[in-house]
Formats: sequence, C-alpha cells, structure tokens
Amino acid sequence: MQMAATTSLQICLHKLLRTHPLTALPSHKFITQNMSYEIVTLDEMIWDGEKQHFFYECPCGDVFTLTPDDVRAGEEIARCASCSLYIEVEYDSSQAEELLKELCV
Repeated sequence: MQMAATTSLQICLHKLLRTHPLTALPSHKFITQNMSYEIVTLDEMIWDGEKQHFFYECPCGDVFTLTPDDVRAGEEIARCASCSLYIEVEYDSSQAEELLKELCV
C-alpha cells in the first residue's frame, strides 16, 4: 500500500509542477532534484560591464549573477537576488581566466 501512495503523490507533484507558472517550462529547463533551475555555461551568460558581473535571466523577472571574483574562486552557483532559484554555471577555469582578461577585469 505504501508504494501506491508514493506513486500517487509523485503523479500529483508532477501535475502540479507542469501547471505552476514558474515551473511549467520546457523539459530541459525543468527544476531538477537538486533544485537548480538550469545548468548553463559561462559563455551563455551575458557580461554587464557597468555592473561588472555576468547575468542570466531568471523566470521571476530578475537575474542570476556571478561576479569575476566568484569565477576566480571557482564558484559554480549563480543566485537570483529576488527569489530562491539558482543556476549551475559550467566553465573551465583556464578559459574563464582568459575571458576575464579579455574583459579587463
């Protein structure tokens, strides 16, 4: 009986996530078990020279941010200041350092 209850709960949760406005996204952007909104590369993020950070749009309307200091420290999580979502940012540290030199930061 316990197995059937778990399966029913999983089905209900799946239906809820597919219809909720913040999670009704294409399957490649679906919230994963580790709660990361998405996995992106540093190249997919946009550099804001004025604010001196990389950013990526968040579904809440704000942005995920990663600073040059974060990149140099090896940080792979970019957080949104307005909600609890975050993304994982993949990059090679030597390529990231070259990119930072190109941006003069």
